[in-house]
Amino acid sequence: MIQQTKHIEYLVILFFMTLFFFSSCEKENLYDYNPTMTADHEKDLGNELYRIMIDNPGAFQLLERAQYPNFYNYLDAAMKMVETQTQMRDKYNWDILVRIDDNSKNTYVLPGGKIIITTGMLKFLEGEHQLLALLAHEAYYTDRKDQDDKDEQSIIMNKMKEEFGSVYGTKVFVDVINQMSSEGFDMAMFGSEVMYEPNYVIGADDLSLRVLCENYLYSPYGIMEIIEKAEEENFSEFAWFENKMPGPLVYNTLIIDSVYDRDYRIDNILNFTTDNCGEHNTNMYLSRYDSYIDMLP
Repeated sequence: MIQQTKHIEYLVILFFMTLFFFSSCEKENLYDYNPTMTADHEKDLGNELYRIMIDNPGAFQLLERAQYPNFYNYLDAAMKMVETQTQMRDKYNWDILVRIDDNSKNTYVLPGGKIIITTGMLKFLEGEHQLLALLAHEAYYTDRKDQDDKDEQSIIMNKMKEEFGSVYGTKVFVDVINQMSSEGFDMAMFGSEVMYEPNYVIGADDLSLRVLCENYLYSPYGIMEIIEKAEEENFSEFAWFENKMPGPLVYNTLIIDSVYDRDYRIDNILNFTTDNCGEHNTNMYLSRYDSYIDMLP
């Protein structure tokens, strides 16, 4: 009788050990074998990274909305003009934040429609058409899906997975969304250092052109003007330009031009303008842009 009781106890212990083992495997499988980040995941991740930045304005040196409401209203209106032309306009919470850094000329995007721009970049720009062009260009990386990715995640999401997922697994993104991971600080800054392949850069330029000349009749030369002015300055202080530097032009994994240079990018803008853009106003809202930039510290 005692032996039979012990036998039953062993079976009970074995049952619970087996149950624990399979439940652990099931949790691992969730992260290891289901790595796709859906549009909702990307939106949640972007919202959380955005919250981390807002809750830590000292660490990220943010221009606070409460102190500059009129300036942010102006940026929000510009962002809305871009947002309406995106594929994910109804799926993301599009938003913009300003980092106070006059020494950095940079703009970058986070998953889920979050765009960050530095005061250095804002003061570098010379008109509303350049601002819209830049915002549309960056929006492309979170709005468009990676053509080489069977899971069809956004370009920036795949970049983040390459950087963080290879070390931590997809679980790190879930942890950040659930406010349980310190990696959120690194992710919030990651976009500022992402290098984009030329085929993505060309696609981003095309979106900015469509926003400017097909929909709002601004001058379509915003990106081209930014490139040309950047070439006159110190590249080491122009992070945005460095992150879009020339490299092999790839389409559907085929190298089209291994000596791709800035002339190809400029020619693409000029050709698009000739084929698709009608009359436009080069000086549209230049003074309005200057009046808002004067509000910055």
